[in-house]
This record gives sequence, structure tokens and C-alpha cells, in this order.
Amino acid sequence: AGEAGSEKLSRYVDRIHTIALIEDKLYRQERFRAMDFGQFIDEYVEYMYDRFPDTAGRVTVRTEIDQKDLAIDRAVPCALIVNELVDNAYRHAFGGRRSGRINVLLRRYGAFAVLEVNDAGTGYELAAGSVTPGLGLELVRILSEQLRGSLLFNNAPGACCTIAFRL
Repeated sequence: AGEAGSEKLSRYVDRIHTIALIEDKLYRQERFRAMDFGQFIDEYVEYMYDRFPDTAGRVTVRTEIDQKDLAIDRAVPCALIVNELVDNAYRHAFGGRRSGRINVLLRRYGAFAVLEVNDAGTGYELAAGSVTPGLGLELVRILSEQLRGSLLFNNAPGACCTIAFRL
């Protein structure tokens, strides 16, 4: 129970750190309507690399952010979604000293954007064709609803979460 409690506390700390990164980014750029999401992701990836030094040495994170400026009402849920999915990949996708890759993509298609986080790890546990929801994946679902987005989880290979939403 102690190790599970420690992991849960660690996840809460990561969520709080993600929110603090967002707030810091907003204050530094002195504008509150939009956030440079590309820069946020770069700083977040660096933070996660430091958080998981054993895994980070074996796992590369590739980012491709087409839509740099995101309105705050879009940036905050997207940042928390990225936190949940990247954290999940670092913790579960590359066990047994396995190496791999995590991709964080945000592409723009006219008035819409597609956020995708995927890894080349072990994939999601699927039950009856859907992802078995833990707290983190349930939070991803709730945040995608906040974006009024369309959410899809799949194993293709590894874990892949795709959310399409209106900018």
C-alpha cells in the first residue's frame, strides 16, 4: 500500500506541476488569452525527463506542434491531457528496461485541431473493446469533454490517444 500511495502522490505532484508550468508561461508572456503551447510542451518534456531518469535514458520524446498559440480554455485541458498520457507512458509503457518512443502531436486542420499522444510501448489494457479506465484515463475523458472533443483510444501498436476538437 505504501508504494501505491507514493505513486498516487507522485501523480498528484505532476498534475500540480503541470498547472504551475501553465501559470508561469502565462505570466512570463504577459498575456492571458493564449499560450505558446509548443514552448510549454518543450518545458514539460524536459521536466518529465528529469522526473524519470531511468526511463528517460531509454525513451525518446518527439514533439510536433503545428498550432503554437492555443486559447487558454483549450491550452489548460490539452496540457493536463498531455501530462496524464505522457506520465502514463513513462510509468507503464516501457517496463523491463525496454526502450521506445513517445510522440506528442498537435496538428491544425482549419478550425479544428487534433491532439495525439502515442507511444511504442505495451499499449492499453483493453476490456470489451474499450480502455480500462483508471483515474488518469478517466481524467483524459473528462478533459476531452471539456474541449467538446472527440476522443479515441487504441493500440496501434502501443498506446495511442487522439482527441479532435474545435479551436
